[in-house]
Amino acid sequence: MVNKLQLENLINEAKDIKVLYVEDDYEVRLNIAKLLETIFPTVILTENGQEALDIFKEDPTIDLIITDINMPVMNGISFIKEARKINFSIPSIIITAQNDRELINDAIIAGIDGFILKPLELDQLYNALLNVINKCNLIKENDKNIAILNQYKDITNKSSIISKTDPTGMITYVNDNFCEISGYSEIELVGRPHNIVRHPDNPKELFASLWKTIKKDKKPWTGIIKNLTKDGKSYFVKSTIKPIFDNRGEIVEYMALRDDI
Repeated sequence: MVNKLQLENLINEAKDIKVLYVEDDYEVRLNIAKLLETIFPTVILTENGQEALDIFKEDPTIDLIITDINMPVMNGISFIKEARKINFSIPSIIITAQNDRELINDAIIAGIDGFILKPLELDQLYNALLNVINKCNLIKENDKNIAILNQYKDITNKSSIISKTDPTGMITYVNDNFCEISGYSEIELVGRPHNIVRHPDNPKELFASLWKTIKKDKKPWTGIIKNLTKDGKSYFVKSTIKPIFDNRGEIVEYMALRDDI
């Protein structure tokens, strides 16, 4: 049984979550909506899966789907399947009077996070919401971090010359700045050894030190490198090359950030 403190925590955790609730029975829809509105700040009501899908397509801020199964036009399971084509990770709960094993299996395959039987019991609803609200908040936090990371990436891409190679030094990625300063296209660079832009005037000791640092010592290396453009012009870059590791500590690639000096 959910106590008062748990309910208060539930409401607090749900303060930023927008819910789309789908139910074709008018009285049931209103009654359950009243319960949901005591927890969530925004509850959008709709009466069938197709109408709900149209709303979901237009509103990317919806965080949680709660739906009945048997409805006209489009049932709840079909709606969730279609919604997950738009947002694969969208959390969902089904509230239904049908206690059918095949139906439950279909719902699980569709990706639901909770299955509640009617007539609705408050404890059952609250417990299902406790589980799914945590998932909603984790997704929101992850989306926020990704948005921030993409901004960092955009800033870095615009200000630095960036490339990545596999452990053998074959190029796997270059940004626009790399192509612009080297005179090579992305197609000409990816899959080629990184020494395609190396100037022959560089001392051999420089690259011996570089590879020892990043490959043997597994540490970042920083230094000045003289490069050569496609049309034979030389340029200098301050380079920081860092090994990237997998979860076993093995090097999977190298990432280089350079500044044109």
